[in-house]
Amino acid sequence: AVVVAGDCGNLSNVARAIADKYPNKAIVFACDNDRNNEVNVGIAKAQEAQAMLKDKNINSLLAVPQFNSIDKRTDFNDLHQTEGVEKVKNIIGSKIQEALKINQIKQMKNANTQKKQQSVGARR
Repeated sequence: AVVVAGDCGNLSNVARAIADKYPNKAIVFACDNDRNNEVNVGIAKAQEAQAMLKDKNINSLLAVPQFNSIDKRTDFNDLHQTEGVEKVKNIIGSKIQEALKINQIKQMKNANTQKKQQSVGARR
């Protein structure tokens, strides 16, 4: 699923809602890279949301646009316009692949836990 927070100030609320709906799924935050500001708000707010999710035992990853230029561009749309869609796909796609692997591992662990619980229950 893809969800847009629209503003980094709302990111933790949106992340909490998604985590409540999909508690066993890793979340990828495609955040802005406000690298030219004193505080990189895009990454900072995404990291705040990550910390909140970590407290709920939910994995999350950051996809951050990386620019070859030193101009004032900050987001994935800027990256698409200046360096092409392939770079955007590579950055976000690699994080999605990582999230899918995390989800598979979590599913396997949950399945193993259920089998162990069933085995213990059968012995009683």
